[in-house]
Amino acid sequence: MKTSINPMQRAKRCTANSKRSGKTCTAPAVAGYNVCRMHGAGGGAPGGVRNGNFRTGYWTKEAIEMRRTIAKLIRCSQELIVRTGHHNSGDQRRAARACWRTERL
Repeated sequence: MKTSINPMQRAKRCTANSKRSGKTCTAPAVAGYNVCRMHGAGGGAPGGVRNGNFRTGYWTKEAIEMRRTIAKLIRCSQELIVRTGHHNSGDQRRAARACWRTERL
């Protein structure tokens, strides 16, 4: 009479070693990894934007300085338009200036 072998018994084993005993882990390794789920297979933080430590560069010194320069140019151009009299109406000018005041960096 033949006995069938459980597929879990033939699975690749975890290669992690115990610190205390020095023996290897006997749990089956996760597919595509050399270690089991308890020893870090597929674990860790998500990559890219989903990671909490992701850096976009938005707050670098160069980016902040660039935004400030752009805001200053916009303010200066608005003042120039007002001084030269090339604007539509007072209400539109006031609305535009109020908008740009809230957008200052």
